[in-house]
Order: sequence, then structure tokens, then C-alpha cells
Amino acid sequence: MRERELSSWSFALPWHPWGVTVRVHALFPAIVAGVMLRVATAKEYDHSLWLESGAIAAILFISVLWHELGHLIAARRLNGDVPEMNLWPFGSLAFADVPQTPRHYALVASAGLIASLGLALAAGGALVSLGFVPPWSPLHSSLTPKLKNWRDGRVYTSRTNPGEAEYFYYTDPENPKRWSAPVKLTFALTEDGQRYLAHQSEPVELIRERDRSYWRLKGTSIELEAARLTAWPIWLTRLFLMNWLLVCVNLLPALPLDGGRLLQAWLWQRGERRDSAATAAYAGFVVVLSLGVYAIVMNDLLPAVLAAVVYLRSRHELIRLEREAEESAASDFGIEDPAEKETSDEPVRSSPAARMNWWQRFWHERAERRRLRELAQREAEERRLDELLDKILRHGRGSLTDEEIRFLTRISSRYSANNRNTRDSHA
Repeated sequence: MRERELSSWSFALPWHPWGVTVRVHALFPAIVAGVMLRVATAKEYDHSLWLESGAIAAILFISVLWHELGHLIAARRLNGDVPEMNLWPFGSLAFADVPQTPRHYALVASAGLIASLGLALAAGGALVSLGFVPPWSPLHSSLTPKLKNWRDGRVYTSRTNPGEAEYFYYTDPENPKRWSAPVKLTFALTEDGQRYLAHQSEPVELIRERDRSYWRLKGTSIELEAARLTAWPIWLTRLFLMNWLLVCVNLLPALPLDGGRLLQAWLWQRGERRDSAATAAYAGFVVVLSLGVYAIVMNDLLPAVLAAVVYLRSRHELIRLEREAEESAASDFGIEDPAEKETSDEPVRSSPAARMNWWQRFWHERAERRRLRELAQREAEERRLDELLDKILRHGRGSLTDEEIRFLTRISSRYSANNRNTRDSHA
């Protein structure tokens, strides 16, 4: 199989919301499968939770799709479009095709953040109405959440992993209206999978009766009551955490995240487009280093994957800007005709590709394939532009559909931006 750039490692879904092709990047199912296998096999997890980890992945997919729909709606409101969504766990690797202005970039990038933040606030508000305080740390465990109840002050837990404390409470006999401090019981598993009490914050004993079993304070008749979350708070917490994580990650000033687009738009307002894009790409390398250090310290693979994607996209952006600058310079000063060079009396020199090593040839061939794809896309757009102009001449502008009008607006704004950049370079 030939080498292809990172953004093409994806497969299309049969569903096309508002006529947009939705593609899922290979990283998405790979990470989901890895997490589920880890939960199912690692000793630090309750193995029965692996199905719930798959359900959490489904919530993440819905949240990412909601995030990208925010970009789509904003782009179309601004006479732009989203040709396709290439989904990975933190958004899309593709950005909207909008008029080339910093305002449009900032508005479309902000729309995804607003969509995710709105869903997080809705889930958080539902938790508050149920009496629980949402966990504001985006790194809070969505698999086994713990929530504090603002009404009674207790901490509630869901099913816990081996080694995690479960919270139990008892009523103070001297003051029945006041809850005492919690009793923390930590359970572990034996080699054959049997659960046993490994640690207790206060002496307790297990009482087994005919119809029930319960814990009580040792040497007393005071029963302990488990503070357990029901299904609704658990799943609302997971919905909140997935969207809150998307907001926090996408605020990082790195491409292809929304924070990188916002940084680019902010710099663009104060300077030139290419310089702002290059600065945003270099800021991504700083984020890569920070994520790499964090991944090493925490021994966590997911930040390393995020760092790798940010590095590849930032590097791709710099290569694109360099090629764009070379093409602009070539159009200004002209390029020697290869046919004339072959008929000249000068000795024929070996081509640059022949002097490259295998690694350089790989990047050179990849850039050439990308150039050919972009050329084919431009030719297809020009053919469609001719067809739409002919349709306007025959039937009038009123015969165009909304999608065709967005296409014409997008192409017109792109040509205007290219002409403006050419005038700036000549100046």
C-alpha cells in the first residue's frame, strides 16, 4: 500500500448530514479499541467496565460530531462550507472552507467551542438540578466518576476499580439530623477474582443476614449506608466530561485544534496571513513539547498521540506555506522552461530527486502527489464554475440552489484573497 498523508487514513460513513461527507479517521477506532482492551485486561480496572468504556466512546463520537456541526452551521451562515468532516477523538482534521479573512476564521473556530460548551453546560445544569456538583477537571475519570452532593455534602461513587475508595456514611446517634464524616472502604481482588476489604478508614464488620448483607461500625449497631450514584447522574457526568474535555483540548494554541485557528486569526488581524499561519504552526511545536513531557510524567499514551497529530499538522502547515511562497515567487519572476533547458548546449545535470536519499524522496513524492490532488480539485472546481455560469446565463441566478450559491461565494472569496495576496507581494 502506498504511503499517504495522515489526513487520508480514514473511511467514509454512509450518513451525509446536510450533504456533508463524514469520514472517521483510523485513530478513532484504534484508540477506542485500545482503551476497551486495556479496561478488559489491566489489573487496575474492574474488567466488567469494558462495555461501559465502549458506550463512553459512543458519547465521545456524538460529542465530536456535535462539535463539528457547530463549525458547519457557522461556515454556512458566513457563505462558506465544510466539504467534509474527518473525525478523530478531538474534532476534525479538516477545517471549513470560508472567506479568507481573520474574522471568518475566528467565528468558525469559535462555533465548535461554543457547541461543545453548550452541551457541557446543559449536562452540568442537569447534574446540579439533581443535587450534584459537576467535576470541573477535564481529567476526572468518566469510567468511575465521583460526585459531591451539594445538598447533603456527601461524596457519591459509581462502581469502583480495585484500590479505589468507596464512600459509606452513618448517622450520628447523638444528632440524627447531622451526617458524620464518611467511612472509606477500599476493596481489592484476589488472584482468582474474589473481592475482599483491603483498607478501612474506621473499624467495620460485615453482617450477613438472611435477606441482606451490610457493613456496620465494629462493636456497635450503627449501620453504614453506601453513597452510590444512580444511572442518570453517571451518564450525565460522562456527557459533561466528554464535551468539557473537547473544550479544554481545543483551546490549546495548536493546529488542527480550534485554539490554533483562533491564534492564527488574532495574529492575522495584526499582520500578514502567511506570517500568522507560520506562527500558529510554530506554537504547535511548543504544545507538542509540553504534551510530550506530560505523557512521559503521567505514563499516558493519549497525550502522546495528540502530540504526534499536532506535530504532523504543524509541519504540514509549514510545508504548505513554503510551497505557496515558492509558487508566488515563481509567478513573479518566471520559471525556466524544461524544454528549452533540454535543447540548450549546457550539460544535463542530474535531477534533484536523483540526489535525494530515500527519506527525502519519500517526502518529495508525497508532496508531488498532494500537488496533483490539489490540481485535480482546482480543475474540478473550474469545470463546475463554468457549468454554473452557463446555468446563470440560460436560466438566471434564481435557478441556483443554496449549495450552488455557497460554492460561487466561496470560489469568489478565494480568488479575491489570492489577488489581494498577489498585490501585497508585488507591493
